[in-house]
Amino acid sequence: MALGARYLSVLERVQRPSKETLYFRTGTNRPRLQRGDVCASSKMSSSKPGFTSQHKLNLGMQKRNRQTRLRVASDEAYESTAIRLEPIENVEEERRFVAGVVKFWLNEEWAVLDCHEAIGEAAAEVYVQQRLDGEDDLGSIVLNLGGELLGTDFSESFIGPFEVANKLSEIFMLRMGLEVCCISDDDKTLIERYQKSL
Repeated sequence: MALGARYLSVLERVQRPSKETLYFRTGTNRPRLQRGDVCASSKMSSSKPGFTSQHKLNLGMQKRNRQTRLRVASDEAYESTAIRLEPIENVEEERRFVAGVVKFWLNEEWAVLDCHEAIGEAAAEVYVQQRLDGEDDLGSIVLNLGGELLGTDFSESFIGPFEVANKLSEIFMLRMGLEVCCISDDDKTLIERYQKSL
């Protein structure tokens, strides 16, 4: 599953309803129609012979129930495949690791630049703050990390915020002993090379 898919629920991808169609959405403060309520649109009862507003209301309730079931199933599927990071034992040690490995990766991948250290420090700060706030879901951490790093100056580097966030997700998974798809042998040994450089 692509990262961030959980945030686009089935209901949020439903097209905006027209005036002639009655849809139901959960998570709003609008009063919900019940069976027997009179629909406000006069066009509903005249759109098809014998197709009354009550029929439209019944169909809307069925659609709503189906959408809710799909959303619940999607959330459950995500929870069953989500990657949870292990608790941080030493905050400062974790901060140094993230800052150092990002700087090492950028220097090795491109060239030794002063901005790489600042990018590593910024990534470490955002990551550690998320962990201290109780976040342990890797998907959420990557999205938040990329978003927060948009405020960091990348003008002198050859990469962007979400490239750093994605690389850190690879590093965290490799550190946990998980198999990471579509990476090179150099990527697999990045942590080992970084630790030898210390």
